[in-house]
Amino acid sequence: MRFLHIAPALCACAFLAAAGSAETIFLKNGLKVEAAEIVPLGTVLRAKRDLPREKNKDLLPGENAPASKKESWTEIRMQDLTREQAERYFGQGDGKYLRFETYNVGSALEYVYYVNGVYAGSRVVDLDGWLQRSAGRIPDGVYREFYPDNTVAKEKVMAGGRQKGLFRTYFNGGGLQSETGYLDDKPHGTRKLYDKEGNLISSEKYVSGRLVMDEAGKRPAQGESRPKS
Repeated sequence: MRFLHIAPALCACAFLAAAGSAETIFLKNGLKVEAAEIVPLGTVLRAKRDLPREKNKDLLPGENAPASKKESWTEIRMQDLTREQAERYFGQGDGKYLRFETYNVGSALEYVYYVNGVYAGSRVVDLDGWLQRSAGRIPDGVYREFYPDNTVAKEKVMAGGRQKGLFRTYFNGGGLQSETGYLDDKPHGTRKLYDKEGNLISSEKYVSGRLVMDEAGKRPAQGESRPKS
């Protein structure tokens, strides 16, 4: 175990983790490290990476090439990360880095969940948000999806393997875009939409996934249900 000393010779070792995709950690000086597992502890980010067999290839300063390919833990100080990266990895508390990714799968959406950079589980929902199937075990916590610049795009709460609490989406560049309450995978409570200036533009009320009051304060026509997430 040692601290990563930032140096111009730093080079990332790209690979695909067996239990999830590698994640790129960006440093203040523009250099990067590919990690299969990421654990924030205090003001230090522990990153698991592979050491290559080839001498002087993709090694961090001070590392020696092992006889065979193996895993190694490196420690990166918070102060060596960009502000966006520091918020991404340290914004959820000690030892926790929870994120998810969204994919289009035919006429459905697949949400893939990661804990400290390692695949935890997935859920497939139709375009109305109803659960079709799931895999793995998703620990409780607040999961976030990110834009390419590392700012938060979406934020949801998972508890008991289901979506609960507030689901929030954000504009690219910052600012709350929408906020919807969930209970056992179903919208429950008020759903609010905002413009980029932060003004409320619509509000609807849901009970157990069914729209009960639209933005005009009227009850919806029979058959109207939950919003897409």
